[in-house]
This record gives sequence, structure tokens and C-alpha cells, in this order.
Amino acid sequence: MSLKRFIIPAFFLGLISISARDANWAQPIKLSGVENLYLVEPGLYRSAKPSELGYKALYELGLRQVLSLLSPFEEQKDLTGSGLTLHRIPMLPMLIMDCDIIAGLRLLRARKPEEPILVHCQRGADRTGVLVAAYRIIQQNWTVAAAIEEMRQGGYGHNESYKNISAYLEKMDIEKLRRDSDPRKSEGSSRRLELTQ
Repeated sequence: MSLKRFIIPAFFLGLISISARDANWAQPIKLSGVENLYLVEPGLYRSAKPSELGYKALYELGLRQVLSLLSPFEEQKDLTGSGLTLHRIPMLPMLIMDCDIIAGLRLLRARKPEEPILVHCQRGADRTGVLVAAYRIIQQNWTVAAAIEEMRQGGYGHNESYKNISAYLEKMDIEKLRRDSDPRKSEGSSRRLELTQ
């Protein structure tokens, strides 16, 4: 038997295993005007900042809420009249704070199945990544290591220079965040969620 018969199939199997995406990770979706769009779980999406056309496409996809993590220095589109409810938690990727994560988690944990939500920041990688990773840990009971691996290796474009993001996830008080982000509780975070229509 020829050695080629074994080497060539083994090579292609290697390529398949290298490119295979973990089935538990958010799954990519192609939608015009929305870069870096992924389905995290039914009713929860993550992406980069959508274009005006992207917001229309998201509405047509069935989304009704948007959580923007853009800082006060970044332009946020006015969604008045779009049919989408805009929630804002202004964040900076170099300064991740419990109060921001708690406010975001509380909104995500309280969402109704009939009102799908998109979480986004400028690139859909770092601020979005830390909030989704925290959600995976707090709500879905993922390990910290698994959530960080998805954030860093999931293809979202995580910027490794923000070492504070992984460090935050590794050191966060999981039980405190779970308790304080419980949507049935009114106390917890002193951070106010900004809501605009």
C-alpha cells in the first residue's frame, strides 16, 4: 500500500479538525450591515456596531432590543422610530467595572424570549466579549477558563493587549455578580442603565 493513501486523507482530516468551531460557542450569522454577528443562544446576539442598514436588518430578523456598550465618546445611532429599544451601558475596554457587568447581566437575564436582544460595542470583541463571557459564567454555569477561551479564540477579534479583561473574569466574585444581577432584585449595582426609544 502506498504511504500517499494515508498521508493525504490524514492531512485533510487535520484541516477539518483545525477549522472546526466548538459547537458550544456562539455561531456566526451573515447579515448585511452587521459585522461580527453571532448567535450566543436563542434570543441573544452579539456583534460590532451595526450600520443604519444593519439596524433595519436586525429588526427584520426579529430583534427588538439593543444593548450598546459604546463609550460616551463613541457615536451611537438614534434608534427612534426603528422599532428597536436601545439600552446603553457606556463602557471602556481598559476599565471593566462590576457595576457595568451587573447592569448588563441584569438586562440579559431579565429578557423575555419574545424580545431578542443584541449586545454590541465598536468591534464586538472586547466589551461585548467580557459581558458575554460573564453571562456564560453567571447564567450558563460555564467555567471561567471555558468562557475566556471562547472570548479569545472564538474569532470575534479580541484584542490581547487588554489583559485586564481576562484578569477581570479570573478574579470576579461569581456569587456576588450572580446575586447582584438577579433581575428579581432591585438592589445591587449602583450603575443606572440608560434607556432610549
